[in-house]
Amino acid sequence: MKARWLAILVSSLALAASIFAVGCPNAAPESLSSTFLLKTFTVDRIYRSMEGPGRKKTVRLLDAEDPELLWITGFEAVMVGADGHTPRSQQYMCHSNWNLVPGQAGQDAFFDDRLIHGRMFTLSQGQTRISLPAGFGIPMLSTSRYHLYAQVLNLHQKSGSEQVRHKVTVSYKRDRELPQPYEALSVIGLVVMVSLDGPAVFGRSDPSELEKAATCLPGEKATPGNAGHVDRHGQEFTGHFRVPPGRHVYRTLVSDRMRLKYDTTIHYIAVHLHPFAESMWLRDLTTDEIVYTANAVNFEESTGLEHVDFYSSEKGIPVFKDHQYELGVIYDNTSAEDQDAMAVFNLYTHDKEFDAAAFAPILEASKSATAR
Repeated sequence: MKARWLAILVSSLALAASIFAVGCPNAAPESLSSTFLLKTFTVDRIYRSMEGPGRKKTVRLLDAEDPELLWITGFEAVMVGADGHTPRSQQYMCHSNWNLVPGQAGQDAFFDDRLIHGRMFTLSQGQTRISLPAGFGIPMLSTSRYHLYAQVLNLHQKSGSEQVRHKVTVSYKRDRELPQPYEALSVIGLVVMVSLDGPAVFGRSDPSELEKAATCLPGEKATPGNAGHVDRHGQEFTGHFRVPPGRHVYRTLVSDRMRLKYDTTIHYIAVHLHPFAESMWLRDLTTDEIVYTANAVNFEESTGLEHVDFYSSEKGIPVFKDHQYELGVIYDNTSAEDQDAMAVFNLYTHDKEFDAAAFAPILEASKSATAR
């Protein structure tokens, strides 16, 4: 009797599943994903930001030779042990970057305006995952190659050794399987900087009174050998700087770096900060309104970031091409020595210019390159 009722139950569930599948032909397909493991590092000393061992790996999402349109929807980066599975402290994460490899057939001109320096994602301490809002993604070719670059950080383990590696997962969907088109996102990278030439406004030799509110403070490079940023007026800045003991506020004019060709909306903000960060914001100087503020939570018993806020919304935050914008950060260095710092907002904004017709030549160029 039990066997009979079990058979009926199984049959009923199968029937219900088939009815549901037929009745919901437009159900969104599940996300696909590709996971990559980088080499194992032995951590047996202190590694400050940008000074630990790193690894670059060139990868593809699919092995298929026939190019098609994909929508990248998420990025996850976690620290694991040498076995590739056992979780390790996220405090070993300096960063994990996902960049489009330059020089691929037909892609450069199309993506130059959509990806800042070819970068799609960066994850660091305080955030392990980026998941773009439903219905949004970054359009990419299935045949594209990417640079996955990751680096180790260690400010908390004073003795002993630990084996760690980066485990990275990229989520995406096939355009041909979508019941309705996705909305495209462009990536804008904004960086807080200090001036190496005395107080200065980035991108301005004769700033207005409004722009002077975002004057970069004088500062020092965190590592003497790192390349600075020289603006169009020959003024030199750095985005990787040293923070003296105490609480400090840094501001930078980022209007030019936003490169807005039209009014649009921000649908995701990923935040990159270093330990001792307190908060970071994007301000509309024209309206004197805060666009978004991200707060950071530092570990109480050791040096590192436990949590960093992020923004995600299908509705989005409006930004305007003719407005002036300031990026700012507060660092509260409670130690007795200088600490290195960075402050980055990666804005994922609605790309109003993207459509399938615009992407078609990219697909054709990729097909021709593959055929050769």
